[in-house]
Amino acid sequence: MTVMRTVVARNSAVASENRIHSDDVARQYGFRGGLVPGVTSYAYVVDAVVDRYGLGWPACGRIDIRLHTPVYAGDTVSAGCAEDGTLSLVGPGGINCVTGSAGQDPVTRGEVPAIDAAPLPQMSDRLPADESTLVPGMALGTLNHAISEDAQQRYFDSVGIDEPRWAEHGFVHPGMLILDANGVLVRNVVLGPWIHVGSEVSLLSPVGFNRPLEVRSRVTARYERKGHQFVELDVVTAMDGVAVSYVHHTAIYEPRAVG
Repeated sequence: MTVMRTVVARNSAVASENRIHSDDVARQYGFRGGLVPGVTSYAYVVDAVVDRYGLGWPACGRIDIRLHTPVYAGDTVSAGCAEDGTLSLVGPGGINCVTGSAGQDPVTRGEVPAIDAAPLPQMSDRLPADESTLVPGMALGTLNHAISEDAQQRYFDSVGIDEPRWAEHGFVHPGMLILDANGVLVRNVVLGPWIHVGSEVSLLSPVGFNRPLEVRSRVTARYERKGHQFVELDVVTAMDGVAVSYVHHTAIYEPRAVG
């Protein structure tokens, strides 16, 4: 039986620097409105996965997702995790917006790539995203931060998640961790409208509130496909010097023009 969770999607990024989440810009690229962030769709699916595997899953979990069809604010979506770990996020009209799989077989810490720390540029010093700033093998600037319980509740309110079990157990929701995979990109280069299209995630330990986190990342690929410019990143988050998550993150950093 597939474990299902239903939520009314919210677009928490309307005012973000990424204007693909605004109605006017998204329509210029052929969408009917601003896109709900892919990392938010990921977060909706995560809770169905935890319903399947339990709260021990963030200590030894894997989730791979591909975002196929846009989710819009106000859409009622149902996230599912089948017995074999097959994932779905079904939107209006029965369209499956997300596919993928989950399990309890993450990479080991020995398989997590070693990534050098690099200085993070000031926001005003960032350069445009292009072939010179997204070079495969290049380490991006390192993020350092911590996540408070209050910050998590504000995040839940913004995306429409009502799930007290994370705070009750003192755990950071994995949806907040994958925000760093987006964060390392936007904090290192200047982007126009861009789209998160997929992630392969290994969770190696629960993350507690107010613990210092270091996020290192490296460009692994940059290429053109069907007129879109893609970038792939390895993103490693460490707590107390030990890797707690590893994400291989894929995004269209420059969508093809429409018309």
